[in-house]
Amino acid sequence: MFLHKIEIRRRQLDLEISEVARLSDVAPGTIRSIERGGRTYKVNRETAEGIAHALGVAIGDLFDETELSDLGRPGARGGTTFALSSRQRADVVCGSCHLAIPIAHSTCLECVA
Repeated sequence: MFLHKIEIRRRQLDLEISEVARLSDVAPGTIRSIERGGRTYKVNRETAEGIAHALGVAIGDLFDETELSDLGRPGARGGTTFALSSRQRADVVCGSCHLAIPIAHSTCLECVA
């Protein structure tokens, strides 16, 4: 059985998902989804930092750099949010990281780099 590094660390600390969610200000469903590996897109770096901080480890202890994105929506803590304006909305998704992108781009700015 595969366990995500978050779940391993959470169990070491004897914490429930709800406790990690409260400490990191990240929705319990987001943490559950990351632990299950059910995400088809990268994890927002601010969200990952919040979870790492709540678990008392460095972000690199929980996530590989390839799993992280500076785009997307961070947790409820605030910070920069990537959103398309109503004029840009469309069913356009980056083929690499699966984030919504403006129609004018074929891949998101992060995947171009």
